[in-house]
Amino acid sequence: MSAAMIDVARHPAPVPTPQVRRRFDELLISRWLGASTRVIAEPTRVHAQRWPFLVLYVMVGPVRVEQTSTPTDLRAGEIVLLSNTEELRIECAENAALLLVNVPIGAVGPYGHALESAVGRVFDTREGTPHLVARMLDGLAADLDVIAPMHPGQLARHLVGFVALACEDGHVDGRSRDPNIGRAKEYIELNLRDFELGPNQVARCLNVSIRTLHRAFERESLSVAGWIRWRRLEHCRSELADRGFDHDSVSVIGARWGFWDAAHFSKLFKTQYAASPRAYRAQSARQDIANAASA
Repeated sequence: MSAAMIDVARHPAPVPTPQVRRRFDELLISRWLGASTRVIAEPTRVHAQRWPFLVLYVMVGPVRVEQTSTPTDLRAGEIVLLSNTEELRIECAENAALLLVNVPIGAVGPYGHALESAVGRVFDTREGTPHLVARMLDGLAADLDVIAPMHPGQLARHLVGFVALACEDGHVDGRSRDPNIGRAKEYIELNLRDFELGPNQVARCLNVSIRTLHRAFERESLSVAGWIRWRRLEHCRSELADRGFDHDSVSVIGARWGFWDAAHFSKLFKTQYAASPRAYRAQSARQDIANAASA
């Protein structure tokens, strides 16, 4: 780290503001330049509840992150997932640049366990799903001051979905995860709008046998086909919760993701989320109103 690092405890100067800070619905994204600063974040209870996780992406390093008295040195291109419920110190070298993404509770959904278990983990973004996440963050950082997504609520849910997939890479129960899992999930995520997508196509494109693919998914809670169905349901859930899609009926949203039979779609959705698509949309609208009132 730079010898010119400022000790905030001895020099209580105002903490510098981010170069760019944007809010997309409930998603908060900040782009920082180092300028030899130390930033201390002391989250309030309300802030921690609304934004439970923080994704920190180092565009230019080095950067040192300290949470629960454990320092972690990060290099350019690395990502770390942090908790927003603990005090956080970020030390930046003079020319460092980083992107901070506050993950809203509304985008966590079924990814809570994966995110919680990965807090403090540093992701190598040279390959796999972390590489895709890094490229997405590079794009956000480059265009943060001008980007204007048509459906801002979708941005958080898609980004968090990819981060959750990255969290699943690595080790499970002390054993090395089959690399075909990550490759398969990446391919599936990028081809969900291909309604002929199935285990045979995934295996063929990954150049593995269908038996190898099914064996790779044996540790997962879902089969290959089940994973594809769940990911499509997640996109439906995301659009139902996004006010930007209010003009689309429930059946239109379902059909957009391959669920052409409205009754079957409603049954699958209720089994997965314990509420019908219509009830889930109404519940999300009420929550948005409550969040806006408390902002």
